[in-house]
Amino acid sequence: MTDLEQQRERIARTLREHLDEDETERITASGSAALELSVNTRHGDPLARSRFGGDASLPPGTPWPRYDEATPLELVAVLDLAEIGEREPSGILPTTGLLNFFHPGSDTELVGLGPEETGTYRVIRADPDTAVTASPPDGVHRYPCRRPRARSVFTIPCEQDVLGVLPENAPQRYQDAYEALYDETGYAGEFRALHQIGGWPIPIQETMWERMRRMAAATVPDTAPSKVEHIEANPDDWFVLAQFDSDSTMNWEWGHTGTLYYMINKADLRAADFGRTWLMLQCD
Repeated sequence: MTDLEQQRERIARTLREHLDEDETERITASGSAALELSVNTRHGDPLARSRFGGDASLPPGTPWPRYDEATPLELVAVLDLAEIGEREPSGILPTTGLLNFFHPGSDTELVGLGPEETGTYRVIRADPDTAVTASPPDGVHRYPCRRPRARSVFTIPCEQDVLGVLPENAPQRYQDAYEALYDETGYAGEFRALHQIGGWPIPIQETMWERMRRMAAATVPDTAPSKVEHIEANPDDWFVLAQFDSDSTMNWEWGHTGTLYYMINKADLRAADFGRTWLMLQCD
């Protein structure tokens, strides 16, 4: 039995303590593998070229990205697709390039929640052979540079993705099942920072597909508000390009112990169009 299979069986065993076999199978059958990244564990493979924090690696001649042409963004991480892509279980990621993840800063209320706010964050791809190291401009916070480790993990949909209701409105047995899983795995944010690529996102508030649906609607020219309801955001169409949790090791604090979710439509990902990445923030 592979490590992923063992993880799936452990999750199923915990679910069965609270749910029946059909309910357990429904959840685990929807599960998918993700690549977990961590800077405070000995689990997984050390990554030699990817980094959290530090300096950017930008295409030659590319200025440091700014919001409204005035406010410099902050660099979250630089991920090397050559070493990430070969480890990410779905195999959908390109295997060349450096991805620079920028956001508007932990002390600002600007959060890229939709197409009208894409200037508040950026994902910039650079060729590793020609990339230029760029330090943050004066006055811009530089997070400590850390090399993460990577390992494959089995992820499952949250309660709302399974039942279509907010966790607090789910039947008690589901609340108990997921609480047991969180206790067992340390998914409560105070125990373990949750950084990952691919798989099911781990929401703090509610499932993000309603927001993704509105994002998808906004990308359709001349979409009237009355037509937004008819545009779907199928979870199968989207990919977690990166999930960065608040992390004391990195001095990351997104809102109030929140999480950043960089989401991309799989069609855009296959075309390597990272300019169409979306950013979401959820907080406690």
